[in-house]
Amino acid sequence: MRLCVGLIATSFIANGALAQDAGFIVIYHNQPAYSNILRFPAEARESIKAVPLSAKAEVVDWSAFKSDPQRYLAPLVIKNEYPASDLAKELLALLEGNSGLGFAVTWTGGIAVTREDRLHAETSYALFRQNPGEYERTKVSSDRARDPVHPENRLSQLQPKPPQGPWWKCEGDYSGPPRTPDQQRRLEDFGLDRFSPKFPDPDRMDDKLSRSDLIKWFGRPLRTNSRNIPRDPRDPYDKVIWEVTTWEYSGFRITTAADESNPDEVWIQGGEVFDAKVSVGHGVRVGQSIEQWERQFGRPTCRPEQVSPFGRERFAYEWEASYFACNEDKAYPCAGAYEVELHIDGSGTVTRMTWSLASMH
Repeated sequence: MRLCVGLIATSFIANGALAQDAGFIVIYHNQPAYSNILRFPAEARESIKAVPLSAKAEVVDWSAFKSDPQRYLAPLVIKNEYPASDLAKELLALLEGNSGLGFAVTWTGGIAVTREDRLHAETSYALFRQNPGEYERTKVSSDRARDPVHPENRLSQLQPKPPQGPWWKCEGDYSGPPRTPDQQRRLEDFGLDRFSPKFPDPDRMDDKLSRSDLIKWFGRPLRTNSRNIPRDPRDPYDKVIWEVTTWEYSGFRITTAADESNPDEVWIQGGEVFDAKVSVGHGVRVGQSIEQWERQFGRPTCRPEQVSPFGRERFAYEWEASYFACNEDKAYPCAGAYEVELHIDGSGTVTRMTWSLASMH
């Protein structure tokens, strides 16, 4: 019987038939531990008549319940554990603002919403009947933070949430529209320019360039710092050593790698831009709103769990691409995972951009 009534309520609520001050409620005196209360639209009255309600179900006009709720609620409370709370006021607000949810008034004057809440009411009532002293010693009604059915908790939990802030706050529903084909193309072009700053020609499929070419493109660095590292530190049999160099410029830096046996031929592993004066092309730059980046490349992934040491959210564009050739005749592209990461301040302005690759060789 309870299921049938729930289905009727869902049907009418989904059709938007529930008016602010119309219809009726049904109070189910299920058991001493709690009583279920559901609100229905006026249009459901005939449907309810067709459902064989038990003698424990009481149908009350909404206007009558709203004008004197205490008349109907007082008999449901066996031991009021919340004398400082206004159960009637709280329940009225819930029924008006959250139509479609089934509430229950517990034997202590609390409000249950979930199955776990109702189970808590059953358990506490059974303990109260069997061992009143133990119930008094262990009850949590005086601790609002621990009490799952405290009436004052329910309204704050279920009342409509305030309007969500901008998407880059990473709050609420963060998901955005899917990236369009144009945005994906622009993103891949932007990424290709980070790793292969060359003119569009067949050689651009090759990610390697000479140190002199790098200086030709970016200018002479303020300073460089090189170190030798194993290509794969986890593989004791891999004896290849890479020379990794950081090239420091005004407002940005680039990291390259080269085989120790041929240090003049390098490839770009990643980089960082932290000055708005540095041009990165493609209609975006550091110092712009992240919303401009979204318009160009689609919405990036939020990474709010890692904000230190910059103190704000960071975002990442991640994609797979086949930019570069893996063999000498450049016949087969080398697919890899690529990433552009953005750091923003409290106003949504991009303060720093990094790019890196996960696997290329």
